[in-house]
Amino acid sequence: MGIFVSTYAYTIGLGKLSGPGPGFMPFWIGIIFVGLGIYKISTQIREIRVNSASAGKNVTVRASGIGKIILVTAILFAYALLLEYLGYILATFIAMVLLLRFAGYTRWVPVIVYAILIAGLSYFLFHYLGVLFPVGVFNNFGLV
Repeated sequence: MGIFVSTYAYTIGLGKLSGPGPGFMPFWIGIIFVGLGIYKISTQIREIRVNSASAGKNVTVRASGIGKIILVTAILFAYALLLEYLGYILATFIAMVLLLRFAGYTRWVPVIVYAILIAGLSYFLFHYLGVLFPVGVFNNFGLV
């Protein structure tokens, strides 16, 4: 997925560091996905080798993470669909709440605080860089 995102982002234009194009951020996010994927695969292989060596028997690998992959993909797909309607801040907040709860955070206070920080800091960082985000429902209430 990271290779696909990076390749497509490259085709729409990266721009320059001083003037990023529309594909700049997706390109680097795709590269990060590829790096994290390689890291995860290598740690899983190492863990399987250690477990099989210590157990002294064959280890069968099963796809136990398929449900997690489908859920995260569905959340990100819904995020992309609702981004224009809800606006960047609200859509990002909701997506982060869902992803953080799914990641294992069980208490609501840290989930809400982290989601607010992620949505707020990323908004102000990219707004500072000149990125325009969809306003969404805040426009209907006259807040923007």
